[in-house]
Amino acid sequence: MSDPCCRLQAIWLPLVSESESQRVSVSLPRDGEDAASLSTQSTIEFFKSIDGLILQKVDGPLSRGHLELRNTNPNDNPSVTFNYYQDPENLKICVKGLKTIIEVINSNAFFNYKYTNATAHELFNLMLDIPTNLRPRHVTSALNLTQFCIDTVMTIWHYHGGCQVGRVVDKNYKVLGIDALRVIDGSTFLKSPGTNLQATVMMLGRYMGQRILRERDEVGEKNEEDLSVSPIEDETNLCSSFPKNKL
Repeated sequence: MSDPCCRLQAIWLPLVSESESQRVSVSLPRDGEDAASLSTQSTIEFFKSIDGLILQKVDGPLSRGHLELRNTNPNDNPSVTFNYYQDPENLKICVKGLKTIIEVINSNAFFNYKYTNATAHELFNLMLDIPTNLRPRHVTSALNLTQFCIDTVMTIWHYHGGCQVGRVVDKNYKVLGIDALRVIDGSTFLKSPGTNLQATVMMLGRYMGQRILRERDEVGEKNEEDLSVSPIEDETNLCSSFPKNKL
């Protein structure tokens, strides 16, 4: 099963000066609901127009969900239970991250980049009104960081881990039981790198590409060595092995 890389909390910042960079976020279905059933257009349009965004993430989540097929129709979406923040340690990390964001918002260095009424409490209330997921909102979430984490959790989907080493491919990334077929991409990861997978996949592809070329060169050199002895030389060597007849 392919898992998201991390759990995220986002805080929108209406900035005094326009930001050149923009972030786009994707909505998250609640536990037990498949991703395809949720329309993300409203959330995407909102995040396209914002000035700034602070994200904090829980890298390498300990919580585990599960996926199961609803039926035998391959066109139907599976049933997915995410179990976000089921593990209390991940929830503690989220709260710690939000406290750091509050310190940043209230810092003197950040003062000139925000409106005077943009307090952490007001920004948290603003995030509760944004449809980052379909989970119910609690009126106390802006004051209770633990509840805020639970209510506003979302993820950025970097699919990986569905073709793992040792289960589907061997340590050389060859598909088990099949000749001349390798899989070299993010699906082979045993663990998430905790960030965008692109750089890791590029490094893996380059490493394995060079390794495959070296293996081919070694095979080619061996074949050349086997063919380096000509049939004429073989016959000469064979004849020289017999004793010469004395006339």
